[in-house]
Amino acid sequence: MWRPPPTAVAKAPLSAFGVHDGGGDYQPRDYDNDITRALRSRRPLTLVHSGRLAGSSRALAEAARRHLPDHVLLVPIPDPGVPLSHFVAAAARRLRHGDRAVLWLDALTPGLLEQIDARLLSTLPEGLRICATADTEVVTGSHVPAPVTSALSQHAEIVAASGRTRQGVGERDRVAEALTAATIEQRAVLRIITDWGRIGMPGRLDRGLLRRLHGATPDLSWARSTRLVEELPGGHLRPHPLLAVVTEGSICDAVWRHACDTLDGATRLRVALSAYDRGEVSDSRKWCAELAATGDPALAPVMLLLGSMTLDEGDTKAARGWWRRTVDTDHPESAPPAMKALGDLDREDMEWDLARYWYHRALGTGHSDVAMSVMLGLAKLEEEAGDPEAARHWRQQVRRLR
Repeated sequence: MWRPPPTAVAKAPLSAFGVHDGGGDYQPRDYDNDITRALRSRRPLTLVHSGRLAGSSRALAEAARRHLPDHVLLVPIPDPGVPLSHFVAAAARRLRHGDRAVLWLDALTPGLLEQIDARLLSTLPEGLRICATADTEVVTGSHVPAPVTSALSQHAEIVAASGRTRQGVGERDRVAEALTAATIEQRAVLRIITDWGRIGMPGRLDRGLLRRLHGATPDLSWARSTRLVEELPGGHLRPHPLLAVVTEGSICDAVWRHACDTLDGATRLRVALSAYDRGEVSDSRKWCAELAATGDPALAPVMLLLGSMTLDEGDTKAARGWWRRTVDTDHPESAPPAMKALGDLDREDMEWDLARYWYHRALGTGHSDVAMSVMLGLAKLEEEAGDPEAARHWRQQVRRLR
């Protein structure tokens, strides 16, 4: 369950946190004070997110050593087959009266993040804190369910880390050199293992499944000896975390096909959106379109996203079609922004009356998150249509909202 054995945070080596320091001293980060404030907060979850190689894991580990030294460090063995609630329950069992502990979750996956809800965070046992890190797209991407976003805003301190650090570069170079030295066959195997994690596939990737995806029995001795792949208890094959940094190109066909053939609708959607957030646009768009084609009104968020995807590709007609389908679902969260998007398109085409129609329809829904942007759109519209007094009116409405 725990790796390494539980120990006081102050006494834990950096390797216990999953940090590769390269033997260098810690270089202060611009966001260190933000982490300190987060750890001193009464909120039970501190989540630091960043781009690759920003050093967020090292920064959070160093801060935990300074500010939570007497807490017991509990680092679960990463296993996509074990739910987050199981880790929390196991951590709670280690607490005695007056004890305090840190549940350390490094490099949160989309599947693990979506298990964080208000109930879990509001019922954590006294004395237990969660410290977590994640890639920024995992925390802020379109795949994140609304209940998770709400839970984080209420019960978590979130720190956005920025910049890059030289610490860990030596380990990245070692991983890159090992990958360069691999044979074509070895790279193909590593690609499957890496891509499984890149798009947040649920469940374990064990040797049997890897053999089916690869089409032959792979030899993992080289990957294990170079520490590019680790076989965890339970059989899950875990890639070195920096493999995703040095690996380029789209997700391999074997992983995409397996996802299409085996995932249910909700999980497939989450994986598709997660892939989209990581830049896998063409394949994730295809997945989303297949889901939306079912006509299920619950998939209005997918239709809304498809409008944005097709507009990004320059297909205005397709974008209109997806946004009109979104509006037709009457989805309370997705229909209003779709109306606003249609108004924006008509304003750009100088179709003033149509644009006004969509903008006013969006305002009529009472959707607070859309109201300000719609009023700004109306101000621009009236200014472009030659009615400065009306434009002034809408700008005044915006100022009242701020």
